[in-house]
Amino acid sequence: MTSTRGKHIFHQHDVKPRVLFLSDHLGYAEGIIHGATTYFLHVLPALQQAGIPLIVVFLRNRHPVAEQLEQSGIQPIFLDRGKWDMRAFNDLTDLVQNQAIQFIHAAGMKGSLLGRRVAGHCGISHAIHLHDANPVSWPIRFLQRMDAQRTEHCLCISNAVAAYARSTFHIPADRITVLHNPLPDSAFIREPQEHVEALRAKFQIAEQSKVIALVGRLSPEKGHAAFLRALPAWLSQQKQPVHLLIAGEGPERAACENIIGNHAWAGRVTLAGHRNDIRACLSLADVLVMPSIHEGLGYAALEAMAAGCPVVAFAVGGLPELIAHEETGLLAPPGDYDSLFACVSSILDQPQQSARLSMNGLRRARDFAMDKHIHALVNLYQGSRA
Repeated sequence: MTSTRGKHIFHQHDVKPRVLFLSDHLGYAEGIIHGATTYFLHVLPALQQAGIPLIVVFLRNRHPVAEQLEQSGIQPIFLDRGKWDMRAFNDLTDLVQNQAIQFIHAAGMKGSLLGRRVAGHCGISHAIHLHDANPVSWPIRFLQRMDAQRTEHCLCISNAVAAYARSTFHIPADRITVLHNPLPDSAFIREPQEHVEALRAKFQIAEQSKVIALVGRLSPEKGHAAFLRALPAWLSQQKQPVHLLIAGEGPERAACENIIGNHAWAGRVTLAGHRNDIRACLSLADVLVMPSIHEGLGYAALEAMAAGCPVVAFAVGGLPELIAHEETGLLAPPGDYDSLFACVSSILDQPQQSARLSMNGLRRARDFAMDKHIHALVNLYQGSRA
């Protein structure tokens, strides 16, 4: 990026700048993670390996997956500050000065608000990073709009999120760059078949059953509850056995359990909770379904494509940027469950189509290589346009 709005501009021949990577939190309570968590776990170690002197700070308290960052050589700092605890401003200002920080890369609503202001106060460059297009409360919207003109760089994970940044937060279009989330090389490693079969046995999924996977945080915007309510009518029409595997945890779990209840089909649904073996879950699945109402990009879809699992989704948010209908997956109009389940049936009933979509999806997933993403971030930190 070539803006001169920041006080310090770096060039490729310079020593790599010291970067403060800031976010609201690493994950939700009780160990629950989200798409941004996955991004942090993938990208922060890769940035450090690329030679970026990195200080990683989260405004809230410690999260269990911090251990994964620490094992990769990242030592995150947790400020343990509440949502509106303004002492975080002084915490961050002190860190910037004591650690000779030259660039702030800030994610999250409070992180972006604080990151911009601390950067301006300290006279250094910054970028905010938007990971979703979820509705926000009016105070957050008001504060983001107040600071829109302060924004030096705004990274968005999809064109859909970029449109949201312009319309909701009034961030100038010339300060926005779309930078899709990347996949690590490990996402493309084939899962050993014995691991897949062990998982099938663990979940007590019959050998002849087709497996539909839903992967993601159990929260309203992901659409699990509505999907489960629509499921019985479709299941009643299926001539082949089908098993639904839901991997994820979150506030909608109780609602999902209530919908499943004691129905006859309840034994064909597994609520697997939080999983650290998502690649194995996707390798077990015959199709990944994403019934999301809002979706910034769709990390689960990207991971499924890398695992060779065909994807069916509503055409919302950034998902159409990943999935070309009938080429790299199947898309249904938002909220149209008849069309969504017709797409699922199409994949389960037509092995040749499933294989073609899997192959094309894998090829598309390789466009989201980690090295390209890291190169774009390093260029941003050093003053070139990402």
